Amino acid sequence: RRCMDPNPKNRPTAKSVSLQVGFWNEEMLSSNEDNEIKRQFLEWDNTSQIINTNKNSSLISKPIDTIDIL
Repeated sequence: RRCMDPNPKNRPTAKSVSLQVGFWNEEMLSSNEDNEIKRQFLEWDNTSQIINTNKNSSLISKPIDTIDIL
């Protein structure tokens, strides 16, 4: 949420984001089955597979033919 803050001064630095992602990665690699962060990531992974996407949306990335640009 903080990454999307309209005020750039409220957004985290690249270093703090990198440290947080590194922490999450270490948590995911741990063998502790009672790990709450690991459980949340795995739960999201299962949930994200059932989310429907609108293939007609204009707000998604689509490949473009670069020959048309030239």
